[in-house]
Amino acid sequence: MSDFHTELMGKCYALVDDKLDLSDFKLWFAAQMAAGAAKSAPSPDPQPTPSKRFTDYVSHAVDDYDPKMAEHHRKLMGSGDPE
Repeated sequence: MSDFHTELMGKCYALVDDKLDLSDFKLWFAAQMAAGAAKSAPSPDPQPTPSKRFTDYVSHAVDDYDPKMAEHHRKLMGSGDPE
């Protein structure tokens, strides 16, 4: 069990036994939540990462002849000669 959970259980028992005032419990709990939120809050990025667009990946129209792609296909499929 974490220290917070152990302390919370003790405060709850004290609250039920009327050994702790509800306003004191609220103040303690708010302080614990603020301290926990400060610890777990992610640090902001100095500069946000730009999102990618489809046009960032495509440098030419899909139907345009591309000699590099034709050479690539030629290597994969062979010359096309039956022999």
